Amino acid sequence: MIKALNRIIPLVPLITVMGTIFYLSHQPGDSLYMPSIFLFDKLAHMAIYALLAAAVLYASYSFYPQFKKDEGKVMASLLAMTVCILYGIGDEFHQSFIPDRFVSFGDVVADVMGAAAVCVVWILWKKRIIPISTLLLKVCHKKQEKGKGVLKL
Repeated sequence: MIKALNRIIPLVPLITVMGTIFYLSHQPGDSLYMPSIFLFDKLAHMAIYALLAAAVLYASYSFYPQFKKDEGKVMASLLAMTVCILYGIGDEFHQSFIPDRFVSFGDVVADVMGAAAVCVVWILWKKRIIPISTLLLKVCHKKQEKGKGVLKL
């Protein structure tokens, strides 16, 4: 029972992000509130597809232990990019059937950029080129100094 649960848990973030994207793209265009911030739509696409790429990477590491090896890091990133590209294209196709929504190549480009950013950081982090734990410690230490001994995250 626990082994089965351990196989399902890594899929929860992936299914959650995919479901959120589908839900948001299924809303009619006139019911979506978009702030009048320059390129907000593209930034939102980049952010949600960055989350999707991270969820794919998390799930892939859980299901494919060979991705933990050096050459597997790039393969996991290629898998995440492929899933994000295909899901982004499918999302735009789905939007073509929704009232007041339209297909946008720029949205797919933003999707790919968000996914690529996460994949590049993932590869660099896994190859220890970017020591994320060190960066986090520095940020926490600076916040601790500003808060006079109280750690505020």
